[in-house]
Amino acid sequence: MQELRNLSYPNSLFYESLYSNSELLLDSAKKSLSMHARDEYVNAKFVIKTIDNILNKRSPLGLKDSDIALILVTLFDYRFTDDVSNLLIKYSTVLRRKTFSNFLSTMVPIEVSSYCASNCKFCGWKSSNKDMIRLRINDDGFFEQLKYLVNMGFTHIEIASGDDLDFIKNNLNDLIKKIKFYYPQIRLSICLTPLSTNTYNTLLNSGLDAVLTWQETYNKDLFNSFITSGPKSKGINDSIKPVVNGNGFLDRMMSQERALESGLQVGLGVMLGLSDTPGTDILSLILHGKYLIQKFSSNIKPLIIGMPTWNHITTENYDIKNSEVSKFSIENLFPAIASLYFISFEDKKAWIFANCRVSMKTQVNTIQAASVFTSTMVLLGPGAYLKKSLITSSFSRYFSKFSNSKSEISENELLLGEQFKHYFYEHSKYIDEFERHGLSICSDADLLKA
Repeated sequence: MQELRNLSYPNSLFYESLYSNSELLLDSAKKSLSMHARDEYVNAKFVIKTIDNILNKRSPLGLKDSDIALILVTLFDYRFTDDVSNLLIKYSTVLRRKTFSNFLSTMVPIEVSSYCASNCKFCGWKSSNKDMIRLRINDDGFFEQLKYLVNMGFTHIEIASGDDLDFIKNNLNDLIKKIKFYYPQIRLSICLTPLSTNTYNTLLNSGLDAVLTWQETYNKDLFNSFITSGPKSKGINDSIKPVVNGNGFLDRMMSQERALESGLQVGLGVMLGLSDTPGTDILSLILHGKYLIQKFSSNIKPLIIGMPTWNHITTENYDIKNSEVSKFSIENLFPAIASLYFISFEDKKAWIFANCRVSMKTQVNTIQAASVFTSTMVLLGPGAYLKKSLITSSFSRYFSKFSNSKSEISENELLLGEQFKHYFYEHSKYIDEFERHGLSICSDADLLKA
């Protein structure tokens, strides 16, 4: 254990130079390609052959960094996008079946609180959003939903919340203990603001299994332009208070090491659609993940590679997402990006996490190609899984705090309090669709044994 602690001391120099190193790799790849750009036909033929050779020479340890950069340059060059996408998906589909057979694990989040002390411009729960209904669910409301979801067959539950520091400080640990007391068989993750090593140690001892933390972007200037205040912009200390003059960008990047130090499984991801240069963020994430795998070696469980996308929010007056269509559609590229993630990492060291922010068709295509971990039936508001009768007739019983002046809230009002817009289908419909495509559901505890 002492050796692991020494190994896992965060190297801030690696993180501070991560994005610029990714830019250098991509620039080098562009120069390499430009030497063969005599005309479009020859260039296209060369690109297809080059990418095909890279994929066929891939080792079980994954792809070389320079090869990943070359693939990204061609993937985001409109002349080659379709051909490169098809090559990635074709290769990854074979590797996914070879590595994980037809197995797939599903998870579902339970949102605890939409109160948030951080101001992230892209998010519906940003602190500046005055149109958002704010709710915090109590234990009765949480367990009413948990029972419903476990009875559906879910074996992985994510506790999610805005940056509600009061909940994290006073309720989170006891909630985890209570969940594991009544449902010891489920795996439990959190998707919250990054916490300290001491806090992660405490939560692990209470039964926590995994921590999912999305970096959003590895571009410091872009991060700070979107995340302007609050714990996410500063980081928090052991007392669950924002760090005065803290660096939330760097703290967030290094947070996976703190969770790994505690023995937790970790997730990392960038928000697709946030950056005008997505290739740099994607490469930075891959380099980050490979660094963690190398640093923690055999002690690390498979990384969960998240693929959040920048979607519209429910409160239109506060929605800043540009509705103009980019020449690169994240929806269309989603399976190809997932495939690149999957083949870049060492075999069995990464679970690609498809989600409900894309259409069911795209989600299933992504699972067939690369993903072995996915969400279904996602609702992104506190109490959203409660039956309408419970919401309207027993409001005070299931919520410990709410911003609405009324004592009751309708189901429609509750759903308008979701963090992002997304696709929703019943879990049974997802299961039918998975089975129709030859996929078989297993618990992620079993997936860890694969």
